[in-house]
Amino acid sequence: MKKILFSIFVAALAFNSCQDDNYYTQNTYPTLDEATQKAYDEEAIKNYLENTYITSRGKITSSETDANNSEIKNKKLADLNPQTLPSGVIYIEIPNAQPNPGVEIKDKDYLKFQQVGYALRAIESDGKVQFTSPITFYNTIDGGGVPLDDPQFYYVKQKVLDAAQKLVDEKAATAVKAATQRSYYEIEGFQEGIKKFKSFDIADDVDYNMQGIIIVPSRLAFGKDSHYNYIGISLNDYSFVFNIQVYKSRARDMNNSDEK
Repeated sequence: MKKILFSIFVAALAFNSCQDDNYYTQNTYPTLDEATQKAYDEEAIKNYLENTYITSRGKITSSETDANNSEIKNKKLADLNPQTLPSGVIYIEIPNAQPNPGVEIKDKDYLKFQQVGYALRAIESDGKVQFTSPITFYNTIDGGGVPLDDPQFYYVKQKVLDAAQKLVDEKAATAVKAATQRSYYEIEGFQEGIKKFKSFDIADDVDYNMQGIIIVPSRLAFGKDSHYNYIGISLNDYSFVFNIQVYKSRARDMNNSDEK
């Protein structure tokens, strides 16, 4: 099994390496300096909060009215008391959708959660700064309803980092030095925002009722740094929106090689 996992990892790095010629250059948006990108992100997030809503089950939508009943108004994100952390991460607790009492989420906890996730890039168009159309970044709700099981954009296991280091040490053609670092995989702003919620303790097949939203500015995601090829395009300068419900959490067993 370990050999199979290592082979899969090598194949992923090989794919990432093969993509290099186009991977980081296929977007046509101009590259901004960090200060300008930060200002663009903040303006685009403000506009997003004013023009995005949640359905009665807490799922984000661009529509102000319910899809099945035009008399039912969806709730605007800006009216849901969004909280901005000192870092710039924004989180929203959806009213009447939190576990009671729930389980506190701590650093490195194992997580299983439902998610509607999007990557969006802040650009200026016709004199207005706003996000581009959203690019799907793991949508379990519309993709079968199976919760994400401890994804590596939240926590990358040590064995993945060790495999990358082995390739570097062996000077393998697929070696990517950045892949030996957690920041190559993990989204820092998501790690920070998820701890503002508590987890349920419910079965995987229970239908969703989303409990919150985490908005991560690009500088707290991958910024301008190299990163794992999650969805086949560069995610540099992309902000992220995570619409989540945490089904389960527990302390990670660091004595278990499968969870390190």
